[in-house]
Amino acid sequence: MDQQVSGIIVLFGASGDLAQRKLYPSLFHLYQQGWLSQRFALIGTSRRPWTDEHYHEIIVESIINYTKDESLRAVAGEFAQHFYYISNDASQTEDYILLKDKMLDLQKQYQTDKNFLYYLSIAPSLFEITSHHLKKTGIIDIPGNHRVILEKPFGVDLASAQSLNQALNISFAESDIYRIDHYVGKESVLNIWATRQYNPFFEAIWNHNYIDHFQVTLSEDLPVGSRGGYYDQTGALLDMFQNHILQVISFVGMDLPNSQDDLHPKKEAFLREIPSFDLESVQTNIVRGQYGQAKDGSEPAYRDLEGVSEDSSTETFVAGKFRINNDRWQGTPFYFRTGKALSSGKYTTVEAVLKDNLSTCDSPNRMTFVITPEYGLEVSMNQKAFKGGFKPQTMRMLPDKEILESRVASESYEILIYYAFLGNQMLFTTWEELKEQWRIADSIKDAWLQLDPPAFPNYPAMTKGPEAAKDLIESDGRRWINPQY
Repeated sequence: MDQQVSGIIVLFGASGDLAQRKLYPSLFHLYQQGWLSQRFALIGTSRRPWTDEHYHEIIVESIINYTKDESLRAVAGEFAQHFYYISNDASQTEDYILLKDKMLDLQKQYQTDKNFLYYLSIAPSLFEITSHHLKKTGIIDIPGNHRVILEKPFGVDLASAQSLNQALNISFAESDIYRIDHYVGKESVLNIWATRQYNPFFEAIWNHNYIDHFQVTLSEDLPVGSRGGYYDQTGALLDMFQNHILQVISFVGMDLPNSQDDLHPKKEAFLREIPSFDLESVQTNIVRGQYGQAKDGSEPAYRDLEGVSEDSSTETFVAGKFRINNDRWQGTPFYFRTGKALSSGKYTTVEAVLKDNLSTCDSPNRMTFVITPEYGLEVSMNQKAFKGGFKPQTMRMLPDKEILESRVASESYEILIYYAFLGNQMLFTTWEELKEQWRIADSIKDAWLQLDPPAFPNYPAMTKGPEAAKDLIESDGRRWINPQY
């Protein structure tokens, strides 16, 4: 990131949790580093009747809460002076007319570049009406670049996603629609692609001849908690698999792009090769789970949470596998799992498990891309045990801690906002990718609807998940790898 950016940002949902936890601190860091110019202004909107002064206090506190550094309060206060607040009802045309007037005034005041970024950190049900009013009131006719950033979920299935996309295309060209999956903005996810790109010897073994299987794990130790009402309408399949897991897997399985411009075509091609699931394959290859009360009573059962139905069949855990019969992979299994309230802790990893020449190795050779909470590539290789004849012993080669600690990775939202300003869609989800992701997820959901309600709960909170997930991989003669972070 070496080009300074400037423009007007309109943040819909300025009072929301995402804005305070992630967006304001990310913008502040861009500003601190000099990547976001002094010639920018942000207009925050929500239904709350805030003043500019109160809005500034919210921004400063969010930065201090994030950085844990009181010495930044003064510079955070200066930064907050670039922010302005307008109370907005998404359905009221006159509110958008006021917004347009404010945008034009700030463009003159700050002498900004002709970049206009609309960040929709609002309920997806408001995406269509908001984009409609931006066009109806002529806001997106102001000379310049107009780009819209959308948070997930983008639809609830393929049909609703297609309907939403068609509605957005009335106001914005596809090239101006930026669908966020914050995992794609993580430097540790991009490192999968970079490692393959920078190391020819590594890419040479990235195929079915050398790799036995992959494991993609997004483990969370936190329970659903106060989000029960939202989560009961979503579940692990849509919350994590349909977006984050499939995006990470696409970086793992795609053919290597020839350039940055070739990234999306390669990801799209790979996703198209993942087969849809039918009833039989879901029954044999997909495991769903829901947690009950913790064994020690420290966590209530999911069904006991506020906003959750007492007979809810919403999954808090999902695991599965699929194979792709193309030239590169020819049946190599891709295993995945994700869940809430797991005892294994919070971490995200991609395990590339290599084939072994000997069956006597207790631990397989593997390469581990650590996405969270650490960062980097771990290599576990079998070597000769010291004073052990020719018995194998696993040796782990870890990233250099001193280097990692001296180079703090950029927050994914920093990178994504910066790329949107530049008009670079490389780290955002294209419609073609999203369409394939919904095809795959919908095929699992449709099969579940044909089955009897699951026998939930089927794992206690703060355990490793349902036994069926263990059986899924062990029936293939493999086992889940559970690193400790």
